[in-house]
Order: sequence, then structure tokens, then C-alpha cells
Amino acid sequence: MSETPPGIDFEETKRILAVLEREGVRYVLIGAMAMAAQGLVRATHDLDFFVSPDPENVDRLKRAFKSGEAFVYPDIESEILTTAEGTQISVATPRMLYRMKRDTVRPQDKLDAAVIKEEFKLEED
Repeated sequence: MSETPPGIDFEETKRILAVLEREGVRYVLIGAMAMAAQGLVRATHDLDFFVSPDPENVDRLKRAFKSGEAFVYPDIESEILTTAEGTQISVATPRMLYRMKRDTVRPQDKLDAAVIKEEFKLEED
């Protein structure tokens, strides 16, 4: 029997929503957590949102999660991979994924970082 990876729990959800509210971010919760809020509980591993894209709201979202401080687009290491259908896609390198996930507050990101580090035999930088 395989173990289900830990998902986002109710306490973590409350913390995230509290930060969004504190910063005044205009958002709509969607996906499985929205279903749960409506009384239809389903296991999930993430939170899904629609966020208003106006510049002021994006600034509030950045403040809420300190987004844009650790990484900026030109610094993201990527590589081109080809799908089975022949479509070329730009994907963050394993080293970049590890760097982006290792220091976050989400438990799932920390688990992902450990798997990436082991799978790709990455060294600390």
C-alpha cells in the first residue's frame, strides 16, 4: 500500500487565507478547497485561486508571499524539453526547482526539494 503524500492541511490553509486577507488581496478560492468550503469535502494537496490581475492587487499578492524577492524571471534557470507529441516547452532545471522549493514554508515544497535533491544528485550551492 502506498502512502498518500501529505497535502495542505486546514491549519496551513487558514494561515494562507489570513495572509491574503491581511494584505487585502482580491482573490476567489476555487478547486477542492472551495468545494470543501461549500460542504463537499475532497482530499487535496494544494490551494487554487483566481487572483485579480490589476497591478495594485498583484503588488498586494507579492507582499503577502514575498513573491519576487527571492527570484526574478531573468534568474530562473531553464531548459527546453520536448514532449512525446513533439512540443518544445521551457522548464525550470532540477537545480532551479530545488533552489525555489528548499526554503519555502510549505511542507510539500520541502518534501519536493528533498526528492529533487536526491533524484538529481544535487549539491548545496
